[in-house]
Amino acid sequence: MTLHRTQVLLEDWQFLRLQKRAAQAGTSVAALLRGMVDEALGGPPSKKGLEKIFSIGAWEGSGRDHDDVLYGD
Repeated sequence: MTLHRTQVLLEDWQFLRLQKRAAQAGTSVAALLRGMVDEALGGPPSKKGLEKIFSIGAWEGSGRDHDDVLYGD
């Protein structure tokens, strides 16, 4: 997993509430924010389609049916 550094400007009340919530959860503000972003975006994208393609193997026509595997019928 690669993490990217970004800068977000927060109002004092936002930062204080994030700090309090992170302390209550026993985590960092950064980890708390990553969790909030995951929740807002519906979690990380599924790798199941790609894993299925790679597990099929070229000899079974994985290139031919990749759209069905990734996006459904």
